[in-house]
This record gives sequence, structure tokens and C-alpha cells, in this order.
Amino acid sequence: MGRLYYTEEGRALPSLCEELTTHRRAQKVLRLPATSTVGRLYILARARAGCTSPLRLAVNGREAEALQSVTPGRYRWYEVEVDPSRMVPGENAFEFWTDSTAMDAWSLAIEPGHGQPESFLSDDAGRRWRNERMAYLNAVRGEYVVRLRLEEGE
Repeated sequence: MGRLYYTEEGRALPSLCEELTTHRRAQKVLRLPATSTVGRLYILARARAGCTSPLRLAVNGREAEALQSVTPGRYRWYEVEVDPSRMVPGENAFEFWTDSTAMDAWSLAIEPGHGQPESFLSDDAGRRWRNERMAYLNAVRGEYVVRLRLEEGE
């Protein structure tokens, strides 16, 4: 079964989310062991109705295959395989954005109420990051609901 790596409990509020754009990007940092097995990344996200932009993802700065909407208008878990060559022992950064310039495409679930979150927000396409003034209203500190399962570490 493996081990699940996460930094939140999944207590996301659907109306308080992180709206993603090409400029407004989210980043989740997970501390992982060395591994030679494929990771399974789970992302709690929602595509808006009518969304045509994919959810884009980078693992440690390397872009992965983009996700297409499955059930527009509803939050659901999206699963992505992460090749072990993309992961490193220690801190791993998972970055999310979309090609839309407006907040009308994808939302990433966030759990508010964390003092020192390992989740970060950028308003300038990833040049600078902060872990405060997050979510739709720029009013909370929280953790993005993103998890990774490894079968086992080395």
C-alpha cells in the first residue's frame, strides 16, 4: 500500500479556494525519501464549467503532462503518476497553473488555518512566492490539498 505524504487533513472549504491563472500559481512542497518507485500525486481541484484550459503541473521545475477536466464545476481528486527521476530526497516542489489569464478556469482546494504552511502562492508566474494572503480573497494561510503516495522509500 505504501505511504501517503501530506501536510493537511483535507478540511477544505469549497468556496475558499485558490483560483489559478497563468500568472497566479500555486506550489506545494512535500518532503520525500529517496525512491525508485513511481509516485501517485493526488490533487483536489475543480475545473469551472466551460473551462477549456488544462491544469498544468511542474515537478521540481520540470513540466509534466497537463490534466484535462473530467467533471466541470465540481471538486474531484485528480491522480497523476510521477516518475521517480523527477523526485529528490528532501523537499519536492509541485507547481500548478493554467493558461487562462482570468480566474475562470481551475481552482485548487485549500485547507485554511495553518501557521507555517508548506504551500505557496505566486502572483507573478512563479518569480516570487509567499505562504500568506492565500486563497480567493487573499485572506488566509493554508495548505493546498495535494498528496503523494509512494509504495516505499529506498
